[in-house]
Amino acid sequence: NLTQEVDNLTKTRDVLSEKVELASVLKTENLTVQTLREKGKGKFEVSDKARRVSRIKTVFVIAENKLAKPGQRDIVLRIIKPDGYPLSDPGNGSGTFTKDDGRSSEFTLRKAINYENSREEVVFDWDQIEDLRGGLYITEVYLDGKLMGNYKFNLK
Repeated sequence: NLTQEVDNLTKTRDVLSEKVELASVLKTENLTVQTLREKGKGKFEVSDKARRVSRIKTVFVIAENKLAKPGQRDIVLRIIKPDGYPLSDPGNGSGTFTKDDGRSSEFTLRKAINYENSREEVVFDWDQIEDLRGGLYITEVYLDGKLMGNYKFNLK
């Protein structure tokens, strides 16, 4: 009888641990992307013409989550071109990371933050070094290898 009760408690504990782990996952809010062209002297304006875009600005908020563990976190941004490959420049901070499924993938930018269980705005600025092509671009945001959010935009 006691063995059966211990087994039931173990199963209950495992189910509750899984629920807490799911609830502690961080989420993005208000993920937006602006494609900008430089007007000179550090001033930018919005542009949807691929050949004119010189900066891709990604802004989002990490939602408050009291169940998540506070501390240092790595956020990875992937900007995927219409050909399926991410924008990448190792001299500009690009590299590879491991997704939660164990596969290695290229990223565009990485940023370390100190998460303290409260809302936090994160901004990524990707300064383009080559001309972009028209088509559908996908921006993906990862935290600890898990996809937190994505955003799609078109350039002409």
